[in-house]
Amino acid sequence: MNEYAPNQTAYRNWREHRRLQLTELHLDQPSSWNKLISVAIDCTASSADQQLDSTLKSLLEQDWNNLEISVFSASHGADIDRDPFMKLRGLQVHEAMSHDDLLRLGPTRCDLRGDYILMVPAGVTFDETAFSSLNRALVQSGGTHEPDLVIFDHEYLDESGQKAYPAFLPGFDPDFLAEEDYIGHGVLLKASLFDRLAAAGPLASLREFMLAAAQCRPAPIVAHVRDVLMTVHGRLPGDRPLSGANAAPALITSAAVAVVIPNRNKPDLLQQCVRSLSTEKAVRELIVVDNASDDARTLELYDDLRRDHGARIVPMDQPFNFSRMINLGVAASESELVLLLNNDIEFRQPGALDAASALAMRPEIGIVGSKLLYPDFTVQHAGVLLEYHPFEYHVRALHVGRGAETSSAGYLGQYAHLRNYQAVTGAFMMLRRSVFDEANGFDEVALPVEFNDIDFCLRVRHAGYKIVCAPFEGVFHHESASRGKADTPSVIEMRRAAQGLMARRWIDEFKSDPFNHPIARLGERAEVQFNFTGTFVG
Repeated sequence: MNEYAPNQTAYRNWREHRRLQLTELHLDQPSSWNKLISVAIDCTASSADQQLDSTLKSLLEQDWNNLEISVFSASHGADIDRDPFMKLRGLQVHEAMSHDDLLRLGPTRCDLRGDYILMVPAGVTFDETAFSSLNRALVQSGGTHEPDLVIFDHEYLDESGQKAYPAFLPGFDPDFLAEEDYIGHGVLLKASLFDRLAAAGPLASLREFMLAAAQCRPAPIVAHVRDVLMTVHGRLPGDRPLSGANAAPALITSAAVAVVIPNRNKPDLLQQCVRSLSTEKAVRELIVVDNASDDARTLELYDDLRRDHGARIVPMDQPFNFSRMINLGVAASESELVLLLNNDIEFRQPGALDAASALAMRPEIGIVGSKLLYPDFTVQHAGVLLEYHPFEYHVRALHVGRGAETSSAGYLGQYAHLRNYQAVTGAFMMLRRSVFDEANGFDEVALPVEFNDIDFCLRVRHAGYKIVCAPFEGVFHHESASRGKADTPSVIEMRRAAQGLMARRWIDEFKSDPFNHPIARLGERAEVQFNFTGTFVG
């Protein structure tokens, strides 16, 4: 667990400062007795009876009291002093009933009266402001959009009880949750939904409940309290190195894929890219959009590609406009699926496109991106996080995991599994042609070079589709090898103009990226940066 232990002094100082902030917030804005919360404590574990006292003590210390306490599987339930809990909404003991029974029967049949249910094992302890913070998340919903789930940050203590590992959650992501239980017990459940899902079929775990809720239509409303509210003894989710293949299952699809590659000169890069595609069974069309290449070797390569691969070379004899090149290439395609691919991408292991095409055929998914590696085997891209900077840059798009070792599973296991994001890089995008057309393609007028991929992803997401990034094995990106990295005055001016436009067009998406966290940053050439200087109130 050492990999993701923050500096303990900095973390503890931040935790104390944040506790004071939340206490002052609660005093300034006292919460009403809004929703009744039932806390269901499980004592099934062999040592649970000894651990129960610490959980009950932390509940009695809460600064918000509309709580009902229920203890399950307690062998010494008769010995629990119920009198102190009269200042709450009481304590009841179910000696012959477990959390499994609660998941199977639902809260109503287990005599839980709460509007919301929190299920935790004995030994968990809560910060004094934990339930006032949770109640505030319910009150702020205004009643018209009441959350079905409220997820919240928490921390894990190691076996010695000395070192803390905070779980700053990236937001509710059912695809990630299906592969990694990154939320654990940090979720408040709406009782009415709990009852409905339990009646439809027995639930095996909290995780199964959340996955079943994610399948409901309309989609569940999820709130996220970005504060550490409770302490758990155990291991941080995802705390393991990768071993072997880490790609999503390669389910073969019959859909044909058209590969669209923008290109200007650079014959070696293009040849390497096309050669690496030769083992991918999904490829049916190869379309190269040429931006006025004048290199003899490139023109000769085009002839070879026509002859050996049936490639179509689509000319664009205009100043460089990446968005227009993409639009021209897709317009020339006939396949059901399209792969937008930079000419500096190289596939060193087969199977990525089969797996990507299987994901792209899921009706709820709009765009499939891929984890990309630098030639030195460090991570270049595992998704995109958006941030708002009102003064210097307006907006920023950060590559997740940039600079991390490829063997790392990442913080909470985020590099090792299928993840949802608001955007992925345009260097690798697999999508259905129908989705591309519905989103009206790339913006070749306002965003010819910079931020066009982010803008396109946000329009696809706005249309109701998911944007996912998968950890396909062996996809390398020789980043900027085709265009270079020169930041000339004209390039900087163009970038600033694009940032300003994106800030105006997508201000809410940049200000509040549901997959980002203000404390745990996954970009900027570090596996994770814990930013304890920028405290926040929310």
